[in-house]
Amino acid sequence: MKAITVTAPSGILSNALLHIVQGLEQLGIDVLTDIDFRPGRPDGSDNEGGLNIFPPYSVLKPTRFRKGEDLSHGPLFIDLTFGNPSDWGALTAELAVRPVIFFNMNDNCTLMDYPPQWIVFSANHSKHAHKGGRLFPFSLGISADLLAVIEDRSLLTRPRNGKILRNFRPSGNQNVRDMLDLSLVPRLSKFFTVDRSFGSGLDGYLDSMSSSSAVLAYGGQLVFDYFDSDPDAGLEQATQQSPRETKHCRFQHFRGPVEILRWDGWRFYEACAFGCCPFQLDFEKYGFALPKPPVPWKEYIPIDLEDVSFLPLRLANEIGNRPDLFSTIGSAAQKWLIDNASPVSLARFVLDTIVDVANSTLADQAS
Repeated sequence: MKAITVTAPSGILSNALLHIVQGLEQLGIDVLTDIDFRPGRPDGSDNEGGLNIFPPYSVLKPTRFRKGEDLSHGPLFIDLTFGNPSDWGALTAELAVRPVIFFNMNDNCTLMDYPPQWIVFSANHSKHAHKGGRLFPFSLGISADLLAVIEDRSLLTRPRNGKILRNFRPSGNQNVRDMLDLSLVPRLSKFFTVDRSFGSGLDGYLDSMSSSSAVLAYGGQLVFDYFDSDPDAGLEQATQQSPRETKHCRFQHFRGPVEILRWDGWRFYEACAFGCCPFQLDFEKYGFALPKPPVPWKEYIPIDLEDVSFLPLRLANEIGNRPDLFSTIGSAAQKWLIDNASPVSLARFVLDTIVDVANSTLADQAS
């Protein structure tokens, strides 16, 4: 594969897809686009750091990513994160002549339905709660630029201060963080120093991440199935109360009664990149899907919401017996990131998935 075309109906590419673009470039694949590359966040904030990350962690200026008029080369990647196409007819025509691959890392991407023939890479994918379509989980990942800064400044070898960093930026629809601020963080503070500072600018961010031993890197929004007990009655009632939102509340699969959506976030991958020990909700228990999820107690500290009050004491006892626990898990997390969520590994996963889907389609047609 020599070239791939990338576009976005909104005119803005998400960071997650730009990470994949960087990986494609490192694999020697040209990436063509019909939009201008514009550093800066889509909410209008002016920084030199790339799209939709705060603070500015990455410049994200791909070298083989260029604007062109002839966009007929290779598969077409469409980023739906910030908006859908206005002309679905043109999209249907593209689907008839070449592979079209969709990407969505919007906070609400798990509430989207897709036609079954589409190939969709969706962030925040849950095995326990999802809507319709042929969905493939993918990692938000990390940029090649941030990895280069970490290596150039030798940040992985800095002495660690033993602290646990809690530096989430304020964000709505993150009630898992709010809940754990009440239940987990105060208990952790009895045994460890929990650092709540944000740092100042890029240098402050690099300093706090590279000096911390562990990072609270969880997130998520608790969601329940509105129609579990009586689907028909529930639909009628919900339609009367909030007709505009009704379609978002019906899942093709919902294990329930309560599931966690919007669980993935940049902080987890950043923690891994800096060799910090990341705290995250238990991937397996809560159905969080990644191409290859990290291993609990080896590559991250798993949080069980049913047992959260006992975790700080267990950690204190573990570290009493193994003082290098945080550093050992942090090193394993950093290796996991490079192997599974770096730009090259993400690009390879996407390309391999496209080939697997094509081979499966041919096999079905032959049978």
